[in-house]
Amino acid sequence: MHQKKVSMNLFDNAIDSFNESLKKYEEAINGDVTAFKFVILHFVHFTELLFKDYLHDIHPLLVYKNPFSKKIDENTNTIGLWEAINFLENDKKEISQNFKDDLEYIKKIRNKIEHYKFDLDIEKLNIVLGRLMNAIIEFDNLHSEYKVFSPENIEEYISEENFNIFKKLAIDYKSKYDIAKEEADKAMNLYISEYSDGGEPQKIYDCPECGYENFLIPNDDSPTGYKCVYCDNEESYDIEIKCDICGSFFEKDRMIYMEDVGYICPIHEINPENKRYND
Repeated sequence: MHQKKVSMNLFDNAIDSFNESLKKYEEAINGDVTAFKFVILHFVHFTELLFKDYLHDIHPLLVYKNPFSKKIDENTNTIGLWEAINFLENDKKEISQNFKDDLEYIKKIRNKIEHYKFDLDIEKLNIVLGRLMNAIIEFDNLHSEYKVFSPENIEEYISEENFNIFKKLAIDYKSKYDIAKEEADKAMNLYISEYSDGGEPQKIYDCPECGYENFLIPNDDSPTGYKCVYCDNEESYDIEIKCDICGSFFEKDRMIYMEDVGYICPIHEINPENKRYND
């Protein structure tokens, strides 16, 4: 007998999309790269429904755009992701800026997929997915009323065939992050110690690639002198480099490169030939 009707409540709908996202991720890494498109579509759908469900737990009417309407039924318009986040923040639920930035990043890709063309950095997607999953876990731990990925529920909500993918994205990410954070903290402590002793230690920068603060640390083997302890990125426009005329240090994005001279700081940009300090 054919099924005539399928029904899912708000939470079950969210969890189903999450499992579909994991399933598509496995297909993608096994060779069907077009499946990455559906990883994003399903994951964004999951987050949007999940935050609505958080509000639904506070009061079912909060998911509707106008909870004061005379009539509310299944066709009544509901709120969006950012409205749900704004309400939770106004209700003193802490949601980090990094979490919101990652949501914004993945939603922008979703919009491009749905409406035009898109480019996708797979490595960055892996980082963002891992961060978002861990942010949701952290949110659950901070607020006892939300227990989506709590230890007692996690195996119930994530299907058995998807658990290894979840582990790869969320748990392995967390382990890698913790190791990188420890290395970054050591570099920062060394910087503080050398600075306190009156030295001029190499600066430490935020990594523009993975977005982590103070993760771009000095590295003697890097051509730029820096390397991110998480994503191995070696570039940043914030890195200070030496002017090839006067030897002063400025951020790379303030330098002008001239083929016959090299990097020129803003002081010598107009007439570098007549500004050589060593002439």
